[in-house]
Amino acid sequence: MDDLVNALPKIEKNLQGSGIVLVLEGGRLLLKNTHSTKIAADLRVQRLYRPSSEDIEQAAAADSVLVITAPTQKATKTAARYNYITLPDGGYRIIAPGVAISWEQEVPPRAERRSVKLRGLTGVVAETLLLERKKVWSVRALADASAVSVALAHRVLTRLDGEGITSSLKGDRKLVNARALAELWSQEESKPQVLLKGFVYGGSNEAVAKKLLGVEPNVAIGGVVAANSYHPVLTRVTAPVRLWTPSDPDTEALHRAGFESTESGANVEFVRSKGNPWRVKMTEAEGLQRVSPWRAWVEIASSGGRTQELADEFIEKLLKEDEGG
Repeated sequence: MDDLVNALPKIEKNLQGSGIVLVLEGGRLLLKNTHSTKIAADLRVQRLYRPSSEDIEQAAAADSVLVITAPTQKATKTAARYNYITLPDGGYRIIAPGVAISWEQEVPPRAERRSVKLRGLTGVVAETLLLERKKVWSVRALADASAVSVALAHRVLTRLDGEGITSSLKGDRKLVNARALAELWSQEESKPQVLLKGFVYGGSNEAVAKKLLGVEPNVAIGGVVAANSYHPVLTRVTAPVRLWTPSDPDTEALHRAGFESTESGANVEFVRSKGNPWRVKMTEAEGLQRVSPWRAWVEIASSGGRTQELADEFIEKLLKEDEGG
């Protein structure tokens, strides 16, 4: 517990004059009052490494303090509702009878950490793992399935191994924390490059999408429309219809189909990954060619309003399906 031991004096500096000291004893954190023998709080220490928001929810308890290392941004926000300390030098919150201390601190990325980020091609590796989360992968098989180099797949797995998201089985790998991987990917994936915006008349977003798929057959629907097609929650999906494309759209063919280029009032946008024109995995159902369900979730994971309701329900559905529920 060296990191935790080192963190306690820093917390105590913010408690000067309160008469409270922090003591670790047998896996418990005691808040003692120096002016009496009374223990202000006795909390069970629960350590979590690279937890997802769900891990936080499951571990949290009124009689405990979560000691968290390398949380995702979403997990950090979830932890703020409970007693927690982030390591090595992040924020903390400890609420107990007669005690209320907290400190929110945004910690900049450590310079020595140069691990690969999950975006673009490396995001596709994460997508492959999520789409077949029960499979045991060799590095080469994962690289082939993701259409990336073996070296790049190895770099991604090295990071995920170190963060407890994948486990090693005689040199092969298996995903062991799908939620944490999905949250990490959504946190690090860059926004796609918008190539073209415009307006197409249609009775619904699905009708607009089908009209454009007839003109650009190699595109895939993404964003809210794709997510809602996998898990219908919203009775009305907010525009625009996002279409992932492997190349610049054929504007002449689009105009013949009723597409009008515009920035204001657009209900369609064509996108692709920056520096990675086409690595999108696709599925098809009821005439709609879509991005994979996990990519659709990543695209809406940070949304607000009713779209967040869709995102929250969608990931639960994905995880339940993967578990055979």
